Amino acid sequence: MLAGVQPTDVVDPLSLFQQTRADRADMFKRLKDLNELLPADWRLEADRLTRAFDSFWAPFEKKFNEAIASTGSKGGASPVRDTQDMVSELLELVRDMKREDTAAAERTVQELQQRLGQVTQERHHLQAIVENGQVRQHALEQELGAVKAQLKKIQNQDLR
Repeated sequence: MLAGVQPTDVVDPLSLFQQTRADRADMFKRLKDLNELLPADWRLEADRLTRAFDSFWAPFEKKFNEAIASTGSKGGASPVRDTQDMVSELLELVRDMKREDTAAAERTVQELQQRLGQVTQERHHLQAIVENGQVRQHALEQELGAVKAQLKKIQNQDLR
């Protein structure tokens, strides 16, 4: 939880963690997020969660502010990060995101190429089955023709 510090003032490695400000909106958002992580049968319904938060916020805020005030200001104002430091961090984050996106795209292309190869193999296999079936059908038709010819021959002999 951030007290007297802005999220932009937090540097790595702490900036990798969630940064909830000690204000009503941020605290309620964090509470809703935590509520969603609970098993379904433990979660509070949205309106009940809101009512509970509303009833406990004022006493919490009072105690929290008292605790912050009691710590005093021993070191003066909180250090403010310079713009160059923040720009450097932002550039590093963007580059990391680009590398991750590029790697994910390459993995996707590889997966699609692999799947295309599998589909092509399946197509060839099915095509071979169809061709084999057509050959088999042709052979059966010839055999049927031969059987019909023999049957006709036998019928003609019986009629004489």
